[in-house]
Amino acid sequence: MFKRIQDWLMSAPAQASAPTAAADTGLALDATLAAPPAVLGAGVNLDAELLTRSNIQTRFKPVRELGRGGTSSVHDASDLCLARHTALKVLHSELAERPGLRAQFITEAQITAQLEHPNIVPVYEFGQDAEGVPYINMRKVDGATFERFVLPDDRARLDPQNIKTALRVLLRVCDALAYAHSRGVIHRDIKPANVMVGEFGEVYLMDWGIALASTAAGVSTPRIAAASDASPGSSSSRVAGTPAYMSPEQTSGDPNVITSATDVFLVGATLYQLLTGHPPYTGATTLGEVLQQAERCEFQPVDAVSGAVRAPAALVHIVEQAMQRDPAARFADMTEMRRAIEAFLEGTSHLGLERYSAGQMIVREGDGGDRAYIIASGQCEVFVEDDGVRRALRTIGPGEVFGEMAILSGGVRTSSVIALTAVELEVVTRGSLHDGLGLDSWAGRFVTALADRFIDVDRQAREVRS
Repeated sequence: MFKRIQDWLMSAPAQASAPTAAADTGLALDATLAAPPAVLGAGVNLDAELLTRSNIQTRFKPVRELGRGGTSSVHDASDLCLARHTALKVLHSELAERPGLRAQFITEAQITAQLEHPNIVPVYEFGQDAEGVPYINMRKVDGATFERFVLPDDRARLDPQNIKTALRVLLRVCDALAYAHSRGVIHRDIKPANVMVGEFGEVYLMDWGIALASTAAGVSTPRIAAASDASPGSSSSRVAGTPAYMSPEQTSGDPNVITSATDVFLVGATLYQLLTGHPPYTGATTLGEVLQQAERCEFQPVDAVSGAVRAPAALVHIVEQAMQRDPAARFADMTEMRRAIEAFLEGTSHLGLERYSAGQMIVREGDGGDRAYIIASGQCEVFVEDDGVRRALRTIGPGEVFGEMAILSGGVRTSSVIALTAVELEVVTRGSLHDGLGLDSWAGRFVTALADRFIDVDRQAREVRS
């Protein structure tokens, strides 16, 4: 008779290793707080009709344990049939007879297997051993979690290159979620630890163990079979998720209020940690206090916890919109949030728009300068005044820039600009220029020094003319 799968797996040497795609942290909350959803595919008796006693002990050779959580463990296993390494996620044997946890484990396997997407880890097989302990066989991905970008040093964490690389990973997470939402599935547990980055740039959104499948009407795309999680008005509510990142609606325990906006909030919370170095809800000493913070959406603004290095203003705005307490005030969907992140990477999201009518003065020579402008439409005239005589320097139009010298140097305007026609101007503040150029970087310092020298040359030329 085969030994129990747990004994078999534990016969392999245990050793610490780098995080992998199948690393499991267990339930984010205690099982009494986060009971599982019902099995997908209602009416199908998986144990009796679909599962056979597996030859897992003879097909797979355990190599080492990769991770262990409250409900399951994950192991690096060598598939002797296909000559490859895979990850085996196994429900703890002592929990295999608990119907709720077993059902949740099966639900995770089914949801993950049905969501076939490049950024969702593939499931190869679901089975059980001779003693009925279930397991999930999935791709093993060597790499690290998104936490690799959440560096303890502010300057390193907010380095433009670190942020850009991290945001490209988040774009892939948004892609995975947009697809899952189109299939009627809400993840509910997005956080840095559940985003894997492989050695060759692979990105996977992991741990669909508490994902919620819905049956909303009026959707024409193919959808995942829904779990009968809780009927309307049911008292069997449950809190599911990780408290430190949780959206306000998750704290109610009512699955009927969970929508794609919940995942929008959680991606925002992940971005919050990238910008601040810690999750949104901190400082509480008990689980109840953390849940109260989450229910009231009480987290410190990014700017309030910023250190010596300021987080990019445009990213702060994305976090603020994604983490609104009211789900309707967040991004409309994951695609819209993705566009906002992509716009930041392209360097355009932080520019406001101002309109001026013909004859209206935009900047005046001698005034302080705290912003520059890019002409989106219309024409302007740049001029100076010598002894009260206005002297036109040039006419500028769409795509041209003015006001850049004062904003770079922090000095005063060296010329005036007036609208010749109705104009629309994209506004570049010093803050947005800092975000786009990185004025603290070596390149930014070069540009600032160059601007100062141009101003000195202009000043000397004026003195010669006078």
